[in-house]
Amino acid sequence: MVDYVHLPAVRVGSLWTEISVNKYEGVAPLKVDFTATGFDPNGTITEYAWDFDGDGTYDATGSSVSHTFQTQGLYPVILKASGPSGITHDLAWISVSPAMPTATASVSTNAGVPPLTIHLDGQASDADGSIVMSQWDYDGDGIFDWSSRTKDDADFTYTEAGIYTPTFKVIDNDGYEATDLKTITVNTPPEAHFTVTPLSGNEPLTVTFDASGSFDPDSGGAIVSYTWDFGDGETATGQSVSYTYMSAATYQAMLTVTDDLGGTGQATQAILVRPAGTPTAVAEADPLTGTAPLTVDFTGDNSTDDYTITNYSWDFGEGYQLNENGYPTHQLFLGKWPATGSGDVTSIQTGILAHEPNTGDTFAGNTWFAAGDSDGNFDWYSLFGGGYNEYAYSHIYIYSPEEQTVRIKFGADDAARFWVNGSLAYQKTGCEGVSIDKYSFDVTLIQGWNRVLASVSQGGGGWGLAYRFTTTDDTPLRLFYSLNRLDGAPDFFYSSDTTGNTSHTYTAPGTYHPVLTVTDNDGNTDTGSLTITVLVPGAPTAHAAADPTVGDNPLVVHFTGTGSDPNGQIVLYEWDFEGDGAYDWSSSDSGETHHTYEDVGTYQAVLRVTDNDGYQATDTVEITAGCPPVAVPVAYPTSGPPPLRVKFDTKGTDADNTIKDFRWDFDGDGDYDWSSPISMTTEHTYNTPGTYHAKLKVTDHDGLSGSNSIEINVTVPDTPTVEALANPAFGPSPLTVNFTAYATDLDGTVTRFCWDFGSGFGDWATTPESSYTFNNPGSYQVKVKVQDNDGNEAQATANVIVMAAGAPDVEASADPSEGPASLLVHFTGKAVPAAGDEITNYEWDFDGDGNYDWASSSTADVYHNYTECGSYRATLKVTTSNGSCGLAAVDINVTTGFKVWRGTEKFDPTTGETMPIRVAVSTPVTLTLRIVDETGTLVRTVVDNEALTPGIHEYERDGKDENGNDVEPGVYYFIAEYESGGGKFTYDLTNTEGFERQTPHQQYQSNFDPFSGEPLDIRFDLAKPGEVSMYVFAWNWNADIRTILLKYPMTSGSKVVTWDGTDDDGNLIPTDTSYTISTSAWYLPDNAMIIEPRPILSHVIASPHYFNPAFNPYAGEARLAISFSLSKQADVQATIWDPNNKMIRQIMSEGMSAGPNTLYWDGLNSAGRLPAPGYYRVRLKAKDAAGNESQAVHSVFNLFY
Repeated sequence: MVDYVHLPAVRVGSLWTEISVNKYEGVAPLKVDFTATGFDPNGTITEYAWDFDGDGTYDATGSSVSHTFQTQGLYPVILKASGPSGITHDLAWISVSPAMPTATASVSTNAGVPPLTIHLDGQASDADGSIVMSQWDYDGDGIFDWSSRTKDDADFTYTEAGIYTPTFKVIDNDGYEATDLKTITVNTPPEAHFTVTPLSGNEPLTVTFDASGSFDPDSGGAIVSYTWDFGDGETATGQSVSYTYMSAATYQAMLTVTDDLGGTGQATQAILVRPAGTPTAVAEADPLTGTAPLTVDFTGDNSTDDYTITNYSWDFGEGYQLNENGYPTHQLFLGKWPATGSGDVTSIQTGILAHEPNTGDTFAGNTWFAAGDSDGNFDWYSLFGGGYNEYAYSHIYIYSPEEQTVRIKFGADDAARFWVNGSLAYQKTGCEGVSIDKYSFDVTLIQGWNRVLASVSQGGGGWGLAYRFTTTDDTPLRLFYSLNRLDGAPDFFYSSDTTGNTSHTYTAPGTYHPVLTVTDNDGNTDTGSLTITVLVPGAPTAHAAADPTVGDNPLVVHFTGTGSDPNGQIVLYEWDFEGDGAYDWSSSDSGETHHTYEDVGTYQAVLRVTDNDGYQATDTVEITAGCPPVAVPVAYPTSGPPPLRVKFDTKGTDADNTIKDFRWDFDGDGDYDWSSPISMTTEHTYNTPGTYHAKLKVTDHDGLSGSNSIEINVTVPDTPTVEALANPAFGPSPLTVNFTAYATDLDGTVTRFCWDFGSGFGDWATTPESSYTFNNPGSYQVKVKVQDNDGNEAQATANVIVMAAGAPDVEASADPSEGPASLLVHFTGKAVPAAGDEITNYEWDFDGDGNYDWASSSTADVYHNYTECGSYRATLKVTTSNGSCGLAAVDINVTTGFKVWRGTEKFDPTTGETMPIRVAVSTPVTLTLRIVDETGTLVRTVVDNEALTPGIHEYERDGKDENGNDVEPGVYYFIAEYESGGGKFTYDLTNTEGFERQTPHQQYQSNFDPFSGEPLDIRFDLAKPGEVSMYVFAWNWNADIRTILLKYPMTSGSKVVTWDGTDDDGNLIPTDTSYTISTSAWYLPDNAMIIEPRPILSHVIASPHYFNPAFNPYAGEARLAISFSLSKQADVQATIWDPNNKMIRQIMSEGMSAGPNTLYWDGLNSAGRLPAPGYYRVRLKAKDAAGNESQAVHSVFNLFY
């Protein structure tokens, strides 16, 4: 702290003035209140004027003023008092100390398992200046691993267990520091495991607990404590302990283990302590596994009691009994499917009424699963998940010992249907909640097993069902029921007062859990359980194959089904072509057949084979009828260091331009992060190094989907980065300077530092700080070299100016300080010599080589022209009459004058067109010019390390790749890399456009009749080349009707696009609805090139519009003329579609010339017959010799007789 100095006023005659202040020192920003007093014998003091910084300029007037000193320093405050007797002054010194910066650290989480990636975030402030550097020491070892002048946040992954104290440090412009730290515990919790001997017994029960199986998964970690909670309020410690339970109950014993980093793990085990005298059930069976039918001998007579066992009961685990209120508390469930709403009692899955399910069976694309509820009131939301407008099924087999009429009482939400033995027994819409016994109906059960199928539909909100069986006088029934098909009377249970030994035959394959219950003479009970596995005896195998599995509809598929049986033969082959549970075809000879899929969709075709023992096996093959869309993921750039900002373009193709949904999964984790109903452009920033498989999924109007991925490589730089800071960087000799190297290594840590103060690099050190004293005046460039844990190195420099004692204060400036060569810079400077001294010479060293290039005795004002690019440190030296020299420097960055531009916006290489790429440079450069596609993949190297002289250079782009092959139509980009003046530069405009969606002004007539045969013209203008999407929506945007264009590249200028009045499926739109058209454009950057070799069809007219193919009785004379214009020579195909949108005829004409053309249709279908009357559509597509296809165009006509 600098002491203030208070000097007394200087008196002139009897005139005097004096300063009073409320504080003479403090921390910036410092507000000080000043008061002036004074006396003039010849009158009144007329003015008090204040100069707060001693610069000769008075800043305020008045006897009482305030002033805030923003920055540190020792300020001379001068008071001038004026009156009739003249002027007098007083002086006060105000000492302002620097404000210390503040630092606040935060972390995304303070604990986790390794590898643990933490986002470290810092906040900093400086009241009297600015923060110039932020640093993070990841592990608290004192070495700061990351630094930045622009950011406060970083990410780091802790790969090893430990307790770390990441420290955030900031440095302000005065060199003052502040730190804050957080504590992070990186630890995989220990795993608790223990054994209990015995698990059950009568009171008092002594139990031994052993936790020796617990462990700490961290390398070098160890468990340091074991704590036991016996579940009765008592505790103990130790790896192995014993404890005696005195009272009968079920206790939850819990073990807690703690590792050396404070992590804990827990495990629990139930201990059953029975009352004294309780019997012990011993359940035994032989065999425990085998093929069906499996007869098992059960033994329960080895059970014990202190007196006598009075009853043995076995539940063989095959079925259930309605509870005391008549509810089935276990049911099979299947679903879910879309419903029409809360009152839906019509939607049904084909074949469900004849279906006899078992647990795990698949039907209509879903699997039957079992669930239980203790009171039979099932919440279907918990079974099937939330949603709206859905329905599903439940099912049980219930056994009636005789034919009888029963009552089913139920409550449901929202609509319910019941089928008994395949017949609809009852249905109810709007059930208004699952209220017990709200509704009822009577139904007759046959003697034996009955199938009860229930369906519940919901529109939103609650979803559930509860039903029970009673007699017609409402007495609950206790009938047996099963979830799986069974033959014969139920044999679920066994009971005997004398023996626990019996046998039971399991006829169906599956896993069963029989339970033995023993009861003694005091009424005490105990249970024991087993697991019985019943295998399928020699079950057959099935293999389904199909060709093709994907194609346009109608799709004819050849199915091949085979099967094998290890102990018999296949006697029946069946195909369920739609996967709806109903088998459509069967044969006892082979599984080979054909099926035609007329409708668009994805089908799960199921092959079922049956062997001579009646056992079955199934296999599935997926068939997609219709052309699924193709996802075309586009991203740029696809590689680079973090943070990597990537532009994603949502593109796709579909045979009918019908894509309705676009989704991006940026990190490839299976969760889609972004979606849009139309093709848009978006972006994502990757902050962590790694390889990501970004996936684009597109779904079309028919529900068909396609997806593709693009690889994003977020790289880790091999070399570290470093920046050197000198404090102070300017001062009189001898000048001691503290140097700090701020280094960051994204793939490791910086481990060593080395400094060169002008005599070469010294020895390596492990800390980034160093200091050096400069004894001689001059301009110095200090170098620092750092090395990371991989041995990679990086360097940086810091500049220091040392002045002689008494040297003048010098300031230097330049305008401009940056720009392309040839760069004319105006240099100016000023200097303030010491008292009694005067300036004699100004000198400039423009290139920083130590030789002064210009001198003047009167001014530092001069111009200098930099003709070569590079970084220069221009130094101004000012000399005074006593020989003292002062220095100041300014940095000049001279870049290369460089420009690249295209000669045209679009070209067609198949017609011999090329695109000129022009390069203008102002200085000699070495140029590499590359062409890349929309993903940044190299397509062609135009020039490689070519030396260019100043001037304009031109290169022709021919539309071919490195191997001389024609590239696909689309958008491509040219990227230039050049070297000049020792620097390397990249000219890449790819991501400067395309993020913002543009809406060009469009015009089209307000009335349009699609039945007239005249298309609707949509006109719009593009200010720049861009990719255009055009959609037709029903009025009020409530339905999308047609995708006309989907990210289609176009040049700038006026455009006309036609619409024929059909929807995405090719059907004519309804005429009782209004429509709107939305046109969007995403402008392309100036380095984009459109390669468009595809032929263009336009001006399509089918004539006559009212066409009678039978008008002329002579064959071939009555015909429809299809006229059009063609942009280039190509093959043209015309397809005729009937009113049901079915293709009836194709006409091909090869090698049609550019210009006006006509095709003719004789009015007959492909079978040579006259088609039915109605509105027909003709679709034209063109393909050139290189295989490039045009967009489809249409025309409508009326066929009549």
